[in-house]
Amino acid sequence: VLFGYFIIIPFSINFLSNYIISGSIENNIHFISFIKTVSTIIITSGILFQLPVFIYFLTKFNFVNSQQLKQYRRHAFVSILLVASVLTPPDIFSQILIAVPIVILYEFSIFISFLTLRSE
Repeated sequence: VLFGYFIIIPFSINFLSNYIISGSIENNIHFISFIKTVSTIIITSGILFQLPVFIYFLTKFNFVNSQQLKQYRRHAFVSILLVASVLTPPDIFSQILIAVPIVILYEFSIFISFLTLRSE
């Protein structure tokens, strides 16, 4: 949640407030639209950062293992980029800002899965 609030939101709001289609069209940012954008980014970043915990429980209940996570790593990267593009404003920098930590968390999840299987 803190990552979304302190890192992603300032870049997203800066992009959206400075986005200009033409000089004759002015940006009117409504308060409700602002709150919706901020709350969506905070909630989704909070949920997405629970990936290692989710993978831990999936490994504990024998739904996945570290070998499967390694095998489908490419698919996971594409899925992460798709999710990041849907959840962030149409700004490539914001998409990368949310995709890179999730990729790191996915790699950490592989390690967590390996440790969970090894401890059993």
